[in-house]
Amino acid sequence: MLFNFLQRRRLKPVYAAYASVVEQARQPVFYLDYKVKDSAEGRFELIVLHCFCLLKRLDGNGAHAKHFSQALFDLFFEDMDQSMRELGIGDEGVRRRIRKMSESFYGHSLAYAEGLKAPDDTRLADALAKNVYADEALSGAFAKEASALAAYVRGVLKQLAGQEIKSLLKGEIVWPQPDAF
Repeated sequence: MLFNFLQRRRLKPVYAAYASVVEQARQPVFYLDYKVKDSAEGRFELIVLHCFCLLKRLDGNGAHAKHFSQALFDLFFEDMDQSMRELGIGDEGVRRRIRKMSESFYGHSLAYAEGLKAPDDTRLADALAKNVYADEALSGAFAKEASALAAYVRGVLKQLAGQEIKSLLKGEIVWPQPDAF
């Protein structure tokens, strides 16, 4: 009983950070102005993107930040697992989908990190177009929106860089307004 209390208390900031990520990813502006599909896939992509930004900020900031990042990642996939089970997907289906989501998370994070290395937003916008806009991006239909989303990502990273690690590890995250980009 005491262990469960201590565990919940320790994870409370992680839950707050994850709730903040999800809340930011659900901002209507992403679905209206940025033209991200308001679907399970679109919402997943935006949660991945915001998790990536937060995890990137926490990277290299000591053991506590590393444990926090792992707990955030684990919570994200626990939430995905729970959501699928609520939809009636069975154990094997959930396992397959979680594995695919996990691979997607790592692949997209790698593509975003590589895109951020470029001096301009072209590579990042290309990665965002491919991942967030999927098949439609092949035709170049969402190039403008992907460029705006790339500018937003750089803005998020800049704003997160200005926040103290202590605050972030308490789950206190201040996101920029997405309509400012």
